[in-house]
Amino acid sequence: MFLVNIFIYMFLTVYLENVLPSEFGVRKNWYYIFLPSTYFKSMVTKKYDVLDETVGDDRIGMNEILQSSDAEDEGASAQGFEQGPSYSRVGVDVQNLRKDFGSHKVAVDGVSMKMYEGEIFALLGHNGAGKTTTISMLTGMFAPSGGTAFVNGYDITSDLDRARDNLGLCPQHNMLFDKLTVSEHLRFFGQVLTYIHTRYLIVSVFIKFSICFL
Repeated sequence: MFLVNIFIYMFLTVYLENVLPSEFGVRKNWYYIFLPSTYFKSMVTKKYDVLDETVGDDRIGMNEILQSSDAEDEGASAQGFEQGPSYSRVGVDVQNLRKDFGSHKVAVDGVSMKMYEGEIFALLGHNGAGKTTTISMLTGMFAPSGGTAFVNGYDITSDLDRARDNLGLCPQHNMLFDKLTVSEHLRFFGQVLTYIHTRYLIVSVFIKFSICFL
């Protein structure tokens, strides 16, 4: 009976942690435990697949994706915005993203933009413009109040785990801990970034900077 209670309380803790409203993180739907995609990541669907240039009858070709992207950019171009390139696939597609803190403070007000593969994208703005909040929503720290974004085709509001697998984040401030050694820092951040060759990374850094193993 004691083991049964442990299982029940553990299940409730994990479930409520994922569905109850919170200041940080993206909440899941109450029925997420019944979805096959919760247990099998291969069943998660994307907005558009990562495809090669082959166009088949049962799949969307790269040219069709680019044509669709061009069609979406026509409206933006007409409003005075730069038209996206016709030769690159969209890596991050932000669509009318919005974040409200309370009823009177709007941190991000309907931002829409596209970041293309093979290009460097710079998000500029004055202090308080909402740059950090936008990045926080893309990485799942804050839940959007409206709109969404797709990272390599994965929706951050419904497929955040898969979207995170395609993201890397460099924090705004130095993330160093006084009580951790160099090796422990490398191991920690390697695990945070799901770097599978963490041990190789540690050894290569030590050799490169002539650091002695203790």
